[in-house]
Amino acid sequence: MDPSLGLLAASGLVSFLLKTTAEWLVCLLLVRIAGSARSRFNLWLAMLLGFAAQWMWMWVGVLWAAFDADSHTRGRVAGGTSAALTTAGGERIAVPAGMASTIARSMMVLLACYLAVAAWRMMGTLAARIRLARAMRHKSPPREQVATSFHEAIEQAAARGTELQRCELWVLPGLPSPATLGWLRPRVIVPPECQSQDAAELKVVFWHELMHVERRDALWNSVVRACRNLLWFHPCVHHAVVALNGQRELACDAAVVREHPHIRDVYASCLLRFARARDLAPEPVVAGIEMASSANLLTMRVRSILSESPDTSRISRTLRTTWRTTASML
Repeated sequence: MDPSLGLLAASGLVSFLLKTTAEWLVCLLLVRIAGSARSRFNLWLAMLLGFAAQWMWMWVGVLWAAFDADSHTRGRVAGGTSAALTTAGGERIAVPAGMASTIARSMMVLLACYLAVAAWRMMGTLAARIRLARAMRHKSPPREQVATSFHEAIEQAAARGTELQRCELWVLPGLPSPATLGWLRPRVIVPPECQSQDAAELKVVFWHELMHVERRDALWNSVVRACRNLLWFHPCVHHAVVALNGQRELACDAAVVREHPHIRDVYASCLLRFARARDLAPEPVVAGIEMASSANLLTMRVRSILSESPDTSRISRTLRTTWRTTASML
């Protein structure tokens, strides 16, 4: 690698890490005051998309400098003793040629490691899709009673203006929890145990999964997974993905409870049942959006479902109360 390109890549990497860390802190603050789980989900998603766009744009600049010998962003070796780097602010920084060569070699090693890990993660995603395709060979159509409850849930969604007729329902053996797959051809898959549940529990399951379909969460889940594979080295990205997945489930729970407030107890008991089944399962059969969740998120979800206002953050409620008090005093 040309020493000047190595300096440019190193400068871009440091700048990227500093800017994205600052953006993560700002997003963390905005999430604290956001009024709903849906808003918090959108904030984390926008941040991840912004990170990915900045990362790709940084490398576009490096590649452009590599193919454009007259670009102003490339440094030049002056007399074989130093290299100059033009920063984004237009300042030129002189670096000894030996140090520039060391930085360039280090960037080559880091780039090779980055590409190797990114390729390994992409292969893992591909392997998960292959496992999914193999597992879906064992799917079977549901019983008539279960299919009827599913179509009733779809009709209720259509009554409020959401068309979900393309969504399919399948029963998959070995599945610990209901899940949603696909976004071009959405599918809801349930374990065989769901066929023995009563009508009230079945409706809760289908309302939750169809809310994922309505929100196109499978599509966003694929986008988020791609961002995580692309920026696997960034700790803030991993934190954002975990937070985003949690807010996705809280947003679905809040939407279902808002439309059907009478099913809070049944909803919470269903979550507990599937979480227990998920913990006892040896490993996930498919990589989908499961209804069950981890213990920490489960506690938060159950509290949110059983509370009277599950879609409002504590800070948001405090700010609203302060605003009302101030307005009443004026």
